[in-house]
Amino acid sequence: MVIFFRPNIFLHLEKITENVTEVLQWLPGHFKEDPKKTRKMILYVRSINTCQQIFNWILDELQDKIFCGEKIPENRIVEMFHASTDEESNERIMESFICPSGQLKLLISTVAFGMGVNIPDVDLVLHWGIPPSSLSYWQEIGRCARDGRDGYAICYAFKRSISKCNSDDLKNMLEKDEQTQCIRKEVLRTFKLKGIPDIAVPPTSDMHENCNEHCSCSKCQCCIVCLKSCKCANKLSNPLDYFLSTS
Repeated sequence: MVIFFRPNIFLHLEKITENVTEVLQWLPGHFKEDPKKTRKMILYVRSINTCQQIFNWILDELQDKIFCGEKIPENRIVEMFHASTDEESNERIMESFICPSGQLKLLISTVAFGMGVNIPDVDLVLHWGIPPSSLSYWQEIGRCARDGRDGYAICYAFKRSISKCNSDDLKNMLEKDEQTQCIRKEVLRTFKLKGIPDIAVPPTSDMHENCNEHCSCSKCQCCIVCLKSCKCANKLSNPLDYFLSTS
């Protein structure tokens, strides 16, 4: 049952304006350094058109740096995947992304990718637009860190995607001026599971042991809401930046 709870994945849910180049500016920047040291990611989008738009934007940003070595398709570090992807590209992309030593680090995809595919070393799952249901959200973030490593799942929820979401629980979290409830518990509650563990244990003091650099208590490892409620002076102000920097 703990596997279903996915306590090794930090959950980040953020309400944003629908501006790709502003919100995701960190993404091409992450790949401009050493591609071999970058995190493996899936970026889920809700349409083929959005998939193509984001891919083309990142391609413009990276230029020749989209290749790791010789400028051939097999050496691309960024690809897109959707229902209209041709069979030859489909096989090439799948082979590169599944292989632990493959060059492909970022896959921009619709829901066409993922079902029945087990890739254990995905570090981040990103959503551009909130999924249509709690089940879709949980299934898609479940493709992150399947080997038990620390993972990160961030969902950028803009207004148009929120209006199309069928999950009242996700909507309620996002429509509040300030989120106060643990994201993991709120989502899992929709599945009516019994025995949901108390993952984010309240701290007993304002400063925790062994956190001279940054706090790593259970709250700070759970979700963005729980992290903000931690009273430790050394909690991370930007957990995504820290996660990316520790690759």
